[in-house]
Amino acid sequence: MEIWKELLGTYEGQLSLAVIIVVLIMGGFYTRMFVKNALAPKKDEEKKAH
Repeated sequence: MEIWKELLGTYEGQLSLAVIIVVLIMGGFYTRMFVKNALAPKKDEEKKAH
């Protein structure tokens, strides 16, 4: 429990928590973007099919 007091109670801990949250959000965003683009059909392939 001491670690939670330090993480939430000190300025440095709050900055660390903010960095951790931002990194997790960025990781989720980029993972979703890469998967979405990998599964999307390529524009060149769409033109060839028509």
